[in-house]
Amino acid sequence: MNSRRKGKTIELDAVRALRALDIEAERTIQYQGRGSAGDIRIHGAPDLHCEVKGRASLLAARFMDQAVADAYPGCLPIVLMRENRGRFLLMHYLHDLPAVSHALKQAQEAPLPA
Repeated sequence: MNSRRKGKTIELDAVRALRALDIEAERTIQYQGRGSAGDIRIHGAPDLHCEVKGRASLLAARFMDQAVADAYPGCLPIVLMRENRGRFLLMHYLHDLPAVSHALKQAQEAPLPA
């Protein structure tokens, strides 16, 4: 499979995964890789720039495997990671997005411990 077709396939897979969460999305028109359009557009979220990447293997996926293995039953596994002196990235499964968002919103609104 050539890289252009592979990219299209993973982008369409991402669109379908978002739609499964009732988030409307579509592939954007790419012009030879230039411009500021992300790979997919999420309707109703104009401030999001979404790039889609597909690899045969992601080393960071091993971090998620550990979070899943170590999480108590009923807990949502997430991973915070960064390169040295870099900014933190948050990783979780896309299908957990609503639950993770809800949990983080609850955490923001929770009173501080005494």
